[in-house]
Amino acid sequence: MAANNAPAGNPLSERKLAIAGLAVALAGALIGGFFSYLGAWQQSRSQTASQESQYREERSKEDREKRADVYEKLLETSNLFAIATDEIVNDCSDRNCSPDWGKWENARFEFQGSLNAVWVYGSDDAAAQAGAISATLPESIGFPKPDELHIRVKSLEFARAYSEFQALMCRELPAVPRKGC
Repeated sequence: MAANNAPAGNPLSERKLAIAGLAVALAGALIGGFFSYLGAWQQSRSQTASQESQYREERSKEDREKRADVYEKLLETSNLFAIATDEIVNDCSDRNCSPDWGKWENARFEFQGSLNAVWVYGSDDAAAQAGAISATLPESIGFPKPDELHIRVKSLEFARAYSEFQALMCRELPAVPRKGC
């Protein structure tokens, strides 16, 4: 039989082995806990980033929808203002006229309101382009004397500014603009 050098039942050796086992278990628990915490932290960061991205996407969609309403209203009211102005000019071409100044004033008022909305909700490019449309129409701010026949629409410039505003809408409003914009 082989001789065993360690005395049987040595309490000091058993205690060292128990302490070493506890130390290994504690180190394993600490390492496992650290990696568990690290995983939870990373997941939390990913969720936060995802929520922020979703919020930005929703906000961008809301902005595009608001701008779509404002931009469409500008085109509609500018067209109605141009038509009301042309009707007065055509009616009064012989200086013997009875223009519908109430219709013209309402069209002018509605256009100014939509122009203001573009300045508030539109992009800088849209505000500049709305100004280009406005420059082709009679003044919409203030109260020019309606009986003066100096009002007119710069038709060619109006059509060009109108088309350029439509192109701007095509670039700004869709989430992904089409190639033709």
